[in-house]
Amino acid sequence: MKVKKYEGAGFLFFYPTPQGGEILLGKRTPKPSGVWSIPGGIRKDRESYWECALRETCSEFGAPNTEFLLDERYFATDETKVTLIQIPFVWEYRTYLSRVKEKPENWPSPNWKFSAVGWFPLAKPIPDLHFTVKHTVRNFRRSGLIP
Repeated sequence: MKVKKYEGAGFLFFYPTPQGGEILLGKRTPKPSGVWSIPGGIRKDRESYWECALRETCSEFGAPNTEFLLDERYFATDETKVTLIQIPFVWEYRTYLSRVKEKPENWPSPNWKFSAVGWFPLAKPIPDLHFTVKHTVRNFRRSGLIP
């Protein structure tokens, strides 16, 4: 039996606060619908994981362009990543951490992929949080990159 492999990438936006920080999430409209998740998706042929994360975030969170996501006034983004592999198929997903210095006004906004968007404090449980985001937050915490 051949195992199907999927590859994808996305961003976890983290805003530090005295209470431990907030993460930016969107409530997915298409599959898996109703869960809070981060922007991201499947990698295209010959596209790097980094390029995939930038493209998917522009598409799903309405960023005007990739330069906006790399604007150092708002974001301190590097290629720090967490990789998730799932069975029975292989789903390799890289999440890049972006530390938000200042929340940009009017971004992101709901669209066809996300019925709602918002900042959530990590100190409180987040209902309907997608299990991959839980895993990603836990791994970034273990690595000391977020509190």
